[in-house]
Amino acid sequence: MGKGKRTDYLFIKPLNVMQFTGRITADAEVRNVKNDKKVTAFTVAVNKRYKNKAGEKQEKTSFIRCAYWINPGLATYLTKGAIVDGIDAPETGHTSNHLLENIKFLSNLYI
Repeated sequence: MGKGKRTDYLFIKPLNVMQFTGRITADAEVRNVKNDKKVTAFTVAVNKRYKNKAGEKQEKTSFIRCAYWINPGLATYLTKGAIVDGIDAPETGHTSNHLLENIKFLSNLYI
């Protein structure tokens, strides 16, 4: 490494990045938002298979809501059952029914 300014700090990746591969659960929807902007919204199902401590096979499905802001024309390719890869920084939240019996945690990805 020669003398001069240090530049390796420019390539630090963020720690809160989520990468996944899954299938789209329904055809993507294009919605109009304020200032004549459009957003393409779709949900991706990601399956996780594993064995529990007893050695039994288990499967868990996570649903990730995605919002794509760049090109609404992409919605024609985002159809039910299509396989997609996603990578970005997620935002999380939660929702529940009025009795707080069924709390679901959500992952949202804004691309």
